[in-house]
Amino acid sequence: MNTFGPGRVERSRSKIVVGILTVGIFMSALLFPAAAQQQPGAADLQGFAQSLLAQMSGEMVRLRTYLIFYDQINRVHIATGQMKASEADTKLQQKSQELLQTSYVEPELDRLINEHRREVDAYFAKIEQGISTTRRWPKGAQASEYKARAKSELQSVRREYEARMTQMLDPLQALERATTVLGWTMGHATPPASINVFAGQQARIAAAVQNPLLQSLLNAAAMA
Repeated sequence: MNTFGPGRVERSRSKIVVGILTVGIFMSALLFPAAAQQQPGAADLQGFAQSLLAQMSGEMVRLRTYLIFYDQINRVHIATGQMKASEADTKLQQKSQELLQTSYVEPELDRLINEHRREVDAYFAKIEQGISTTRRWPKGAQASEYKARAKSELQSVRREYEARMTQMLDPLQALERATTVLGWTMGHATPPASINVFAGQQARIAAAVQNPLLQSLLNAAAMA
């Protein structure tokens, strides 16, 4: 359901970093249980490793929450010509590595959410302006029909976006619907890759994390 992770934490060395440094020592208890059972305290060892992975999974939910907002803001900047895709990808990778080291505190997430709302509102306004001024509607219907359809769809997109943000859910679907409307105003029945800047979100975030174990935990968080 892509619900954003709750919880207030103080900025400190991320549980993810601590987990990475520690989990290798204890992973053999999970990967080689037969051998581990011959060692003193084997049950405690396995329990500790499982607990550590659970904590890392919870922290990855928090990390994904932040990176979703962060990536979407940058993708809006691409759509509005303020940033190149390569720059956005670099910034996402840098931010993910920063958060892996220190995580974040709640006020930082609140500020990011507010910025997200401002940027997306401006993006929707840009699309609305395009609906009013464009003459490049896709073929197959009258311009007046497409204009009415685009206005109605954008209103629906705004409602969906607000509903998902209020419930702390990933608004990706609403943003992708908005790119479809933007594409209509540029003569495309289906938005090309140059317009559909939000596509591939999960793959981008996972690639930015880099560590294979954390990528697995991140993908598991996306499926929750």
